[in-house]
Amino acid sequence: MEKVINKVGKNGEKWYKVGIFVLFLLFTNRGLFMITFIGDYTCRLDDKGRVSLPMAFIRQMGHGIQERFVIKRDIFEKCRKTGINTCIETSGYVPESALKTVLPFTDFLLYDLKLMNAEKHLEHTGKSNDLVNTNARKAAESGVKILFRMPLIPGINDDIQNLKDTADFLGGFNDSARRLEIIPYHRLGKGKYESIGRTYRLASLLPPTPKELASVKIILGDAGITCTISE
Repeated sequence: MEKVINKVGKNGEKWYKVGIFVLFLLFTNRGLFMITFIGDYTCRLDDKGRVSLPMAFIRQMGHGIQERFVIKRDIFEKCRKTGINTCIETSGYVPESALKTVLPFTDFLLYDLKLMNAEKHLEHTGKSNDLVNTNARKAAESGVKILFRMPLIPGINDDIQNLKDTADFLGGFNDSARRLEIIPYHRLGKGKYESIGRTYRLASLLPPTPKELASVKIILGDAGITCTISE
């Protein structure tokens, strides 16, 4: 985002010319989709540093999710040519062909892993992990810079067996892909569920303690995996 002051208002407020390029990639079991907001917008910055987005941009946000269309590989290719870095964040549950389409033009890949046990993965996510694991291997072999991540949910995937199985899985990749970011469970979503009238089934679940997270890091580290804990 490039900010260039266009003018100063009567009350001293600053107006910025902001170039915005936002690209959302939506991976679904029906293919790869995108929503994009492109353009130059004039935003107002008040004396408290708050930015007011213009209606032209807000309207795009409102209509953006109403219609989705299949992404073409030349979108990422054009990003590369214009110096815009590309990144994909995915659960891996996508057609192999969809991932193969954009990997050659991807700079960075954030890839989520949850459970290595097939039956438990199906129980807790509703989907098999066969495709997830297959795509993970292909992504790791592609040469694209990749960071595997795992949300750590107490009582669901924080057991020693799952951690060791995850380490064994990642251990089959090259050194640069043997990295795992642990994302500790938090309860920030509880209020969101309540606001839309849904039951938050993990209401009684507590986030992992620093001691438990340190233990997880040791287990993975001893297995040869570079592990970080997100904050």
